[in-house]
Amino acid sequence: MKKNLFFINTHPIQYFAPLYKFIESKNYFNQKIFFLSDHGVCGEFDKEFNSSFKWDIPILDGYKFEFLKNNSLNPGVYKGFFGIINYSIFKKIYSIKKKSIIVVHGWSPISCFFSIIISKLFGHITCLRAETPLSHELHNSKLKIFFRKIILKFFLFRFIDFFLFIGNQNKKFYEFYGVDRKKLIFTPYSVDNNRFSKLYKSNKHHKNNIKIDLGFDINQKILLFSGKLIEKKNPIDLLNAVIKLNNNNLHVLFLGDGILREKIDHLAEQHNFKNYTITGFVNQSEIHNYYLISDLFIMCSGIGETWGLSTNEAMNFGLPIILSNLTGSSSDLVKNNGYIFKTGNIKELAQKIKLFFESSNDQTKKMSKNSIKIINEYSYSKIFKGLKNIT
Repeated sequence: MKKNLFFINTHPIQYFAPLYKFIESKNYFNQKIFFLSDHGVCGEFDKEFNSSFKWDIPILDGYKFEFLKNNSLNPGVYKGFFGIINYSIFKKIYSIKKKSIIVVHGWSPISCFFSIIISKLFGHITCLRAETPLSHELHNSKLKIFFRKIILKFFLFRFIDFFLFIGNQNKKFYEFYGVDRKKLIFTPYSVDNNRFSKLYKSNKHHKNNIKIDLGFDINQKILLFSGKLIEKKNPIDLLNAVIKLNNNNLHVLFLGDGILREKIDHLAEQHNFKNYTITGFVNQSEIHNYYLISDLFIMCSGIGETWGLSTNEAMNFGLPIILSNLTGSSSDLVKNNGYIFKTGNIKELAQKIKLFFESSNDQTKKMSKNSIKIINEYSYSKIFKGLKNIT
């Protein structure tokens, strides 16, 4: 008999949609997803992208789902704890057959918080799949940690049967708050490795042609930053590091858009730096071209970057990586395929970039192979295996 599996998520996410489709294809669970809002489906304005967008790959195909009405007076995924309030979630969870597996993504907004509690009270196997890394948690004040310990360790976590950790730092976070190791199940943060690896294998020999088509100099080395141009991702740190290097053979590619775009342009103008490109928002059907033409992937993020899934994408294209130590995935994904630098240390970042481009061809090829080898372990198959262990 199939197990019943339900996911509760704030909205459709481009990284999760193919996961749900993958799980459905295995025909092992009776699966359904409850979305608490339709953010990203209708082409609305996203304040972090600083633009309107709508995903151009199918994010609602291949699995069963239901949108629940958001009753918040100030609705939105960026409107804080009370931005998503779904009164109907109580009835939905109550109507589900007892002993179903319910996976709640995070404890915020309030609908997720109460979904955890009522799932347990209504007799279900309640699972939490959140993101918080211990390295971020320890930056909170002692007072804040004290109150979070009361809310999480001594209250909310008591309603949870299994904690689906996404990586090393997330596992350490749960252990910090006293979660029994027997309740920890590895469900790594992953992207659609199958899709990206196919794109890489079929196009990797056309790198120079794609570079020319996109308007880049084939003789320049491209440093890729992929993500929203917002404070927590520190894109200006990368620009400052490359300016410091004063190497005309390097080109910084900002794949994305956001509120820091004007600041980046202003800084470049101040230093008469022209070797950079800001693409603006690039949708999923085109994003692979920018990974294909790049030589090195860099993420400079600080507090708030709980993982950084664009790193997974980049590694599927064999890109060596340089990650800041506060990027949530750094301890998982940097293993002889790149370097880690201290967040905010522009001098060290510049040194790591210089070190990479001074490496031999054999060394960089080895880094590339290691990226692909590592990221194959962060897959939907591993998530599925973890979910099967829930009893």
